Amino acid sequence: MQEFYEQQTPYKPHHPMQLKAMASEHNTRRSVNFDLLKVMAMFSIIVIHYYSHYVFKVHPYFAVSTDYLTPPLVLNYIFSEIFYLFSHIAVNCYVLVTGYFMIDKSFKLSRLSLLWIKVFFYSVAIFLIFVYFGLEKWNVGSMNKVLFPITSQTYWFITNYVALLIFAPILNAFARQTNRNQYIYVLIGMGAISITIYKFPLGDVYGGSYGLLWFVYLYLTAGYLKLHTRAKGHYGCKAIIAASITMIVHGLPALWLLIQHKNGLKSFGFHYNGLVFFFSLYFFLWIRGINMQSNKMAKRLSQITPYTLAVYLLSDNPMVRKILWQYCRTWNDNFSQVLFLPKMLFTCMVIFLTCIMIDYLRNKAFKWLRIERGVKTCSDRIEQLIKRCVSNDSNVKMTS
Repeated sequence: MQEFYEQQTPYKPHHPMQLKAMASEHNTRRSVNFDLLKVMAMFSIIVIHYYSHYVFKVHPYFAVSTDYLTPPLVLNYIFSEIFYLFSHIAVNCYVLVTGYFMIDKSFKLSRLSLLWIKVFFYSVAIFLIFVYFGLEKWNVGSMNKVLFPITSQTYWFITNYVALLIFAPILNAFARQTNRNQYIYVLIGMGAISITIYKFPLGDVYGGSYGLLWFVYLYLTAGYLKLHTRAKGHYGCKAIIAASITMIVHGLPALWLLIQHKNGLKSFGFHYNGLVFFFSLYFFLWIRGINMQSNKMAKRLSQITPYTLAVYLLSDNPMVRKILWQYCRTWNDNFSQVLFLPKMLFTCMVIFLTCIMIDYLRNKAFKWLRIERGVKTCSDRIEQLIKRCVSNDSNVKMTS
């Protein structure tokens, strides 16, 4: 791991005027690249949920006897595992993008407040709609989760993501005040206790891939890449190699079970903090280094990107989840069908675009009602008040 971080080409100092001239072009290109990555990541989240909430739970393909294996079933199994592996880089890449853009930014309370408002709105709105149609009932337990979706871990990703944003100022201060070698040592140390392969060496003792520590590690890794390396486009082959190694390491046990016990196909199973991390990292570096030009596609991506988080908030809401994947069972319930994978991709695309459209309308309504402006104004005033209090307290201590 140390060799990886040290082999990254460090930035060479430029004249201030050169930096200013380069900033606009680089920022535009990177924005297009990461817009694409965010859209791909959120679409991949739906693919993960398609398999984890539907296929792996209700479909018996992984328990099929070897006597009933057919070519379409085997092909669907193989390509499903490939899609499932590729989709597992989504969470890592989304946090990496966050760290890459926020590592050198100052903390803004409004950023946190707007996120909380969006999560709260969808949690309450979905609950009220379900109650109106008789799909949910009022009770104390459900109201607690509806009114406090972040603290009740209704969305595990959002709970960790909000905590990450709260800790961001401390992480940013560390990144600014730490030299390159010290930064590398910290990443190696955190990686040693966070990255696991078949629960080795420390397993999930420190939260695993669903814990805050893992999000912090991804954030700092992206920060290092931004502050101490240059963007290059030669990581595509390395990403493919990392994906192949991950598939082989996780696929061999499934193949062994199939040959030795003849008990049918088994899902490989991947973890965000396992070998998938290296695939995510190289894929992130590859996307960062691609020379993408601003065109119509880039414009469309920039328009869609602000609404991508709502895809997760809507599709993975516990109430929506129950109905959504039950419907998918009636629509695409035969894993032996030749059209299983096209139907899967079509379903995920419909869910993705529907959620984007809903959040677009929500955003329009918020702007018309000036909700976001009000939240920003209140947040800025609270932030200024906190800064004044901290500043006054520091002055009092200095004078005393």
